[in-house]
Amino acid sequence: MGRYEERRIAKTCSRRWLDVLLTVDSNMEFQQNTDNLPVAVVVLVARSNSIIELLPLMPELRELLPNIEPGRLYRIGPAA
Repeated sequence: MGRYEERRIAKTCSRRWLDVLLTVDSNMEFQQNTDNLPVAVVVLVARSNSIIELLPLMPELRELLPNIEPGRLYRIGPAA
């Protein structure tokens, strides 16, 4: 993903009044310059993107949400 993709994500997030972008794309930090995004990015690290694998990550996500900062990338999960 390049500069165009960053601008598109930033524009979409700011239009929709989002605070957090959740993703299971563990390469996001290498594909995007998250410093320039108007939202925090949270990468959910699991063996798959199945709900069974992601549900155990929710308590950690709930704990993190009140403290997130725009432009930062956070990783949640066993390999984080």
